[in-house]
Amino acid sequence: MSCTEKESTVLPVEIVDTATLDEAEPYLISNDHYQDYRGILVQHDPEHKTIQLTQTQAEQLKVTQGDVVRVLSLNPKEHKA
Repeated sequence: MSCTEKESTVLPVEIVDTATLDEAEPYLISNDHYQDYRGILVQHDPEHKTIQLTQTQAEQLKVTQGDVVRVLSLNPKEHKA
């Protein structure tokens, strides 16, 4: 199975000391910097309207508070409408 951009969404970055992991699931998060593209695997609660990243994770992606990142669930079948 391959994942496509159609299965992803964009969310604003929220820099936090510690991400809330109560209902977290694995997600691939990437920036949209075509000249310096980066991606990381994080735990994300799909109910959140922002993607919570620690300062270290934000630095790895080269993003800051309020930037928009692409978010792709690694369990896409569970989030189909």
